[in-house]
Amino acid sequence: MVYYYSKDNVEVSSHENAYPLLMKDALIQCYYDNLDAMEHEVNLFRTPSQNDLILNLQRFLMEITSYLYRLECQPRHQRPFLAAFLAGIKKPITPEDYNTWMNDTDHGFFHGLMTAFMAYCFTKSRGEKHHPSLFISALHHDFHCAVFGKTDEHATRLKDYFTTLLPETYAHDDPEKKYGAAPLILGDRIELYRFSDAADWVDENKIGCSADEQEWTSAFYYRIRPNLYRLYQIIHKNRSVIVHGLEEWDHPFSPDDIALYPPEGSYANMSRNDEKPVYSVYCFNSETLMQHILTLDIKSFHKLRGVIELDTARRKGEPTVLLWREHVGLAKPIPTDEWIFLSSPKLDKQMMVTQKINEYSEILPCQIYAALHTFVNQYKANFELFCVSDTL
Repeated sequence: MVYYYSKDNVEVSSHENAYPLLMKDALIQCYYDNLDAMEHEVNLFRTPSQNDLILNLQRFLMEITSYLYRLECQPRHQRPFLAAFLAGIKKPITPEDYNTWMNDTDHGFFHGLMTAFMAYCFTKSRGEKHHPSLFISALHHDFHCAVFGKTDEHATRLKDYFTTLLPETYAHDDPEKKYGAAPLILGDRIELYRFSDAADWVDENKIGCSADEQEWTSAFYYRIRPNLYRLYQIIHKNRSVIVHGLEEWDHPFSPDDIALYPPEGSYANMSRNDEKPVYSVYCFNSETLMQHILTLDIKSFHKLRGVIELDTARRKGEPTVLLWREHVGLAKPIPTDEWIFLSSPKLDKQMMVTQKINEYSEILPCQIYAALHTFVNQYKANFELFCVSDTL
């Protein structure tokens, strides 16, 4: 049984009034301070179903992050819910198997996270409650498959490691009729669309979605999941990235000509000659990008930031180091669909160009990156502590 606690450490009945321990941290405070602004902002250039999807993603990441800090009531002590679950693993795994779990594209951690998000959306769309046990079960449902390969027993063999998952988790590869409508099963079926050739072989009649649900799931797999996966890779592997904030321009340019980012004429030329225009960038890894978002995003005039992995920028652009103020420069705009875009609230002054950019690459609120970064790194720390052992 999970209990939540208010600021005065008084038990409350639901998480709506709960006070996550991390609330003292600026990160969680940032989520709550800007949620209303984001709810207003997303309506400006998205369809209603896309708005709901982005907001659900925001709320989902906030909620699962709180599972790291919500307290499970014990006779004499209190333990964070997720840590309490991981501490109950039946047997530890090797570092090699752990790395396989975190890196496997088809059945690993990220697939589990997206299955959990789909299950969350189904519960919300049908007016049902979302419980932590559903998230835990969906996240780990393909653990055995990712680590040891897909077999006829990969679902039931989860009990070799995790014994407290929902019953349907151990039957998800061939669910009984009574589990066919379970959110975890529906989420796992929807995740079939993660494969690029899914349209050729997935039977939509067996997915179990309504017409409205099909609309937002299509938007998610076509527009949003690819960028989330790229962000996950940056976070999990702490990759280096290049960031350019869209500037407020005084130069005339056509927002229709947005195939390259940044668009020509939208930035101050850093070059000392006119032969090769150069635009300023920052270079971060996932940790310093997180700090940059938290400390600069809310007040900065760069309300839209393009993020691209350094290796991709090197292949697509021409990095040039300039001894001009604090900046590094790139001398060649890069195709817009190679960038991931993160936004702050109040994009009004840049709305025309923002809408055009969003047609190339789905813009995600900066809070989504912050929440994903927090959850992935804290989960990894807990998993390594409780589940990974060099000596088996």
